[in-house]
Amino acid sequence: MIHLVDTSGIPSTAKIIQIGSPVIEGPDTTPPIVGIISPSSKTPIVGPSSGVPVTISGTANDPSSGVKSIKVQIDSGSQISATSTLNNYAIWTASTTISTQGQHKLKVIATDNADNVSTIEIPITVLFS
Repeated sequence: MIHLVDTSGIPSTAKIIQIGSPVIEGPDTTPPIVGIISPSSKTPIVGPSSGVPVTISGTANDPSSGVKSIKVQIDSGSQISATSTLNNYAIWTASTTISTQGQHKLKVIATDNADNVSTIEIPITVLFS
């Protein structure tokens, strides 16, 4: 903000003057950042042979356009929509049931509001109690 002072010392109305070229941002081409908090790939998930309930939680961030959705998938099964529990999927959760024991692939798909997509996968192990 710049004030000009006349010869009698009275300042003018403030003026905002831009110096240099304005920064013009292009479209968002950067995918969101997504992480899995739980379950861990190192700790087996144990439950009944009738189906092991699994709660998946994680984090996501996209400073450019924001996170639009988080989907969770076990192996090649249906994608499950996660629920945002804090600030536009900063923390999210999803729940499912796994009915076969052994090694499985947990995949999380994050999409931002510009439709950029990122994924993360971890192996998980399910054991029957």
